[in-house]
Formats: sequence, structure tokens, C-alpha cells
Amino acid sequence: MIGLSDRLRRFSFLTATLLTAMLLSSCSQRGQSVSNFPMLSAAVGKGPWQVVTYDDEAVMRDTSALDGDQIVSRSEPVYINNESKFIYRDGSPVKSFSGDNLYWNEQGYIINRHLHVIPEESVFALNNQPLPNGTPLKLRGYNRPTGFASLEPANTLKAF
Repeated sequence: MIGLSDRLRRFSFLTATLLTAMLLSSCSQRGQSVSNFPMLSAAVGKGPWQVVTYDDEAVMRDTSALDGDQIVSRSEPVYINNESKFIYRDGSPVKSFSGDNLYWNEQGYIINRHLHVIPEESVFALNNQPLPNGTPLKLRGYNRPTGFASLEPANTLKAF
């Protein structure tokens, strides 16, 4: 059985990690213009779509919370809707550590409503590890398991 001091040490480590992630997620890339135009257009069809890698691995959002005296971890797949907002399967928005909704802009950046670029590694996971920045992603049809939309090099979407 885990003692109280071990729980406090784990909670302190988790708190420090979350604070670091919050600081990183509030930073934007300096010296470049960030577009407010969405990644997806109406021509792609009706979403939502699941966000996956080119190896068909689901992009996840890992969260942790303190529930009484236990730390509860949860990992959920990430989807994107027609407004290019990242959501969970139930339609609720994926939020940054500072509480902002997250969007995918036409340049391929994850941004918040203030047009701050949010590093992918601070909000998404792949195989229980932070998603490396610049990981190529595609979209899998929510209701059509074999339907895909692919990001081309010029950040244009092509539906399959």
C-alpha cells in the first residue's frame, strides 16, 4: 500500500509538471503571423473526424485529476469538428491547461482563441508519450471507419 508521503510526492511532481505545461502552453511563436483561418473547409464534408497519425494510431489527450486521496488518469481519443475545434467523442471541447478551447488553423498549428500557438507535445499524446511537434496527422471518418482526410504538404485537405 502506498503511504501518504508517497502520494504527496507524486501529487507534488504532477503539480509541477502541470504548471510547467501551463507555462509552455501559454507561449506563442514569436516573430511570425498566425492565421485565424481554420484547417478544414466545408468541401471536406460533415465531421467530426478522429485525429490519427499516418500509421493509424489515435492521437490522445491524457489528463490527471485528484479524486479524494487518489490520482486518477484518463486518456481519450481526440476528434476535430467542422469549425476545426478539437473535441472529444461526446462533443465537449479539448482545452489547454489554461482552459482555452483548442483549434487547428490552416497553417497546421494548434492555437487558442488568442491565436497563441500551443505546442502539440503539451496537449496531445501518442502511445502514452507526448506527441512530438510536427507529427504528420490525418483525419479518420467519425461515422465511416475507412474514410480519411489527409493533410497534404501545402496543408490542404484532400478527402478519400
